[in-house]
Amino acid sequence: MFWSISCPFKCTYCGNTKFIGNDKSYRVFRSPSVELLIREFKMVLAHHPHILTNVFHDHSLIALPSQSLEQFSQRFREKIGLPFCVQGVIQYYVRANNLENLLGGGLNRIRIGIRIGDQ
Repeated sequence: MFWSISCPFKCTYCGNTKFIGNDKSYRVFRSPSVELLIREFKMVLAHHPHILTNVFHDHSLIALPSQSLEQFSQRFREKIGLPFCVQGVIQYYVRANNLENLLGGGLNRIRIGIRIGDQ
């Protein structure tokens, strides 16, 4: 699942560079509301109750505002109650408070790519 879309960087090795080339506004973070995300999860779980975890293939999720991450974590824990992971975290946006919020919401693993000098 994706919650956010965009990337402010233009790394030569990344596919997002093509999206940025097609649309300059792709560099601006965008995401739907927490409530919409929770409603979508509920809908999916109603049709697929066997799901035991969620994977966010969303490298910009950690860059969302702290308030959004805090609200998401609280609502996800209360309404969904499943563990989740975030794949492809942009290391420049990792902050202790954001990780603590996400851990409280059910985060059980992340994947961070190491990027050096290629923005």
